[in-house]
Amino acid sequence: MADLDRLAALNARIADAAIDPAVFAQIVNALPDGLVVINEAAEVRFVNMQVELMFGYPRADLLGEPVHKLLDPSIREQHAKHIAGFFVNPTPRPMNFARVLDGRHANGRKVQVQISIAPLIADEGVLAIAVIRRVAGGQ
Repeated sequence: MADLDRLAALNARIADAAIDPAVFAQIVNALPDGLVVINEAAEVRFVNMQVELMFGYPRADLLGEPVHKLLDPSIREQHAKHIAGFFVNPTPRPMNFARVLDGRHANGRKVQVQISIAPLIADEGVLAIAVIRRVAGGQ
């Protein structure tokens, strides 16, 4: 019984600490890096404002689309394999500062980025949350 009481108390503290959804949305959109959430089919479920600015696509043009749309066509197939591998073993994969990927802006120009990815457990199952950082000096 004591364990259940401690769990109930912990749940109550977590609920009390919850951030208002409007404030949370402001926080996510204020981040200096792009934030993308995808499902196992690599479909975009969420993007923050920085992704829109970095890649030139309005949010509505990305939601439900393959995340590979943001990458250079030359690496899309390889990236799809990396995403599939991530969902087989969904563990955090921090940014590799030596690895720069070529993204593709809506206007066709190259956007050089670095990406970190981690699992996110949601009602619809395991999702992947990616932090995208534009590389200084990228076009």
